[in-house]
Amino acid sequence: MNILVDDNIPRARELLEPFGDVTSFRGEDLRPGDSRLKRADVLIVRSVTRVDEKLLTGTRIRFVGSATAGTDHVDDAFLRRSGIAFAHAPGANANSVAEFVLCAMACTGTLRRVMTGEPIGIVGVGAVGGRLARKLLALGIEVQAFDPFVDVESRVPGLRAGSLQEVMCLPVCSFHVPLTSDEPWPTRGMLGADLLAWRPQGSVLINTSRGGTMVPADFYQWAASCRPHLILDVWPEEPLIREPLKRHMAGDSGSLGTPHIAGHSLEGKHNGVIQVVSSLARFLGIEDPQFDEPGEPCREPLMAPAMSSPIDALEDVLRQANDLRPLSDSLLGHEDDETKAARRFHQLRKCYPNPREFSGHRVVGAQGRLESWLQKLGFRVGDASS
Repeated sequence: MNILVDDNIPRARELLEPFGDVTSFRGEDLRPGDSRLKRADVLIVRSVTRVDEKLLTGTRIRFVGSATAGTDHVDDAFLRRSGIAFAHAPGANANSVAEFVLCAMACTGTLRRVMTGEPIGIVGVGAVGGRLARKLLALGIEVQAFDPFVDVESRVPGLRAGSLQEVMCLPVCSFHVPLTSDEPWPTRGMLGADLLAWRPQGSVLINTSRGGTMVPADFYQWAASCRPHLILDVWPEEPLIREPLKRHMAGDSGSLGTPHIAGHSLEGKHNGVIQVVSSLARFLGIEDPQFDEPGEPCREPLMAPAMSSPIDALEDVLRQANDLRPLSDSLLGHEDDETKAARRFHQLRKCYPNPREFSGHRVVGAQGRLESWLQKLGFRVGDASS
């Protein structure tokens, strides 16, 4: 059996070689008619590869796997019609995205805002939004959420439900929705002029879901006129970032931009490929393989700083765990033409050094309130013997 796999999926080759001959490809480069596609029985992709009739016509592929939670890059209706099995990895990187949001908030001063009294809103209380809500509530932060498909207050104890308008009017708002056009609650283009008009001046908007949730023209006009603080891991015309938006964010210490890597922790990528490989094993009717852990915990501990404010210290530890500011500066700090900008986006995304999640870190020197917060977030606290 011939397996074609994106070369930016960690450990994929190692885990797939027991199933057959493995060939790697660069996700952005796979095109219809590629000779490698014609030889393949199995295709394993990330979200950068569009999988549809155009790509797969004339191939013998019978299983497609995507090591991602989202599936908007896959025409699953075509796969079903063609009898091609499909598997993806829902929830695999949910914790990674929730922790990314906390680190991004620490890098922009947003975490201080919500820990000193400003409420935060969450739109979408699924795998990611639910985890984020629990982490924020564990820090004593006031959280209100909207999700038309779940009982918000039952899903996350302590979480307060609100209407979409109520949540959008809060000083900080974070989006965690799937990309869908399905009625009655389509999310494609939901961040248009009408919804954005509810955002107050000086507010923070966080979007780590999908770029398609934003209406490009409306979003650019709103950003230019209202000058909001933005934390964006996804973009209205990804991988292109328009210069006016780029300049606004680059010049604002309360904003931060990254190249769609919120879910790219070592643990998140490991979970994604494991789910797909397990699905392939079931498809082939063979025993599900056993998997080891993604890696030993980090040997070098993080150091809790000696600061008078526990909030200052918490922000410092989160920045040590994943300092996103240099990546943001690399993405936003260059005026490129469209071709160079897209190339920079893809290169930064591919070369992102998958960070460890909080559980992979030990923090030494934390005491009192800081120690309690770190433990609730999943860090290991104390020296190696504790």
